Amino acid sequence: MIDTKLIVVTGMSGAGKSTTAQNLACQYQRNHIRHRWLHEEIKNHPIRDGEFSIGSICNEADLESNMQNMFERWECLIKHILTSRRVYIMEGVLYDNILRYFYESHSSLEKITWYYDELMKRLVPAQPVVVHLCRANIRATLETLYPMRGQWWKNLILNMDQNQYCRDHGLVGEDGVYAMWQAYQDTAQKMFRRWSGTKIEIDTTAGEWERYMKRLTQFLGIDYQPLSQPALAEPGKFCGQYQIRLGDQLHALEIRFDGTHLYCQAFWPYMKLLPLGGNRFIFSSFPVRLTFLENATGCIEAVRVRGSYDWEIMGQTLPRIMSVEGL
Repeated sequence: MIDTKLIVVTGMSGAGKSTTAQNLACQYQRNHIRHRWLHEEIKNHPIRDGEFSIGSICNEADLESNMQNMFERWECLIKHILTSRRVYIMEGVLYDNILRYFYESHSSLEKITWYYDELMKRLVPAQPVVVHLCRANIRATLETLYPMRGQWWKNLILNMDQNQYCRDHGLVGEDGVYAMWQAYQDTAQKMFRRWSGTKIEIDTTAGEWERYMKRLTQFLGIDYQPLSQPALAEPGKFCGQYQIRLGDQLHALEIRFDGTHLYCQAFWPYMKLLPLGGNRFIFSSFPVRLTFLENATGCIEAVRVRGSYDWEIMGQTLPRIMSVEGL
């Protein structure tokens, strides 16, 4: 087994970072290896919360302050990891910042290269493994995500032609956005190839997650455990709408069955639910667990939401207000 305390999964949106990190955490659990999965959007994330938020990243002095702040964040986290008995699995915290911040700040390739060279020095004590996921067709990858993530996410992506990188390079419209994402992946690959430590690159275009996980576990030197899930005998009994009002805001979850999977309509229109056994499920790619509660007659009457994701309804129990027949 590779001697590491930190595994970082990186790649473009839709490449499968969270899916890979979640599946890898499952493999570590089934191998009885202590670990911690830090989804990039958990509450109080040690790296992502408030990253690059000092002043304006378009100001050179502020950008320098932000980079130093990121170095300090990582140094603090690495110290903590080294005192832990767990392997930390993280995603969305490495080359992702090229697109989030460096492309918005007029940063040159030399500046980006310097930043990642310096950053990786801070990670060395944890003997990190970098898992870089890539895609052959950028446009197809993003277009596949639009139905699952909704119109607001599609608008967010396509409006990125207002990004400073696009303006600097004369990129406009959808073609410009996809060209920018391609440039981002190319730059990320350059940074990945500069890293001389333990690393693996996986093209996830085919979406064959079990095959990728077999390859990754073999690379890490842990036994692969099949990604089988408990059988779901009565999916229809969970379907319906669940609601709770917190303050002046109404929160709703809608559980549906597409003939193959249960899924939840929440902050994204399609969030697949993975069965954990009984009335327990976890969101695919998210640290969100649902436990459905039955009444005395065995009918589902509420759902309890738990997990580490940064979401207002964590820890809440949402009563069922409508069955699938009423939808």
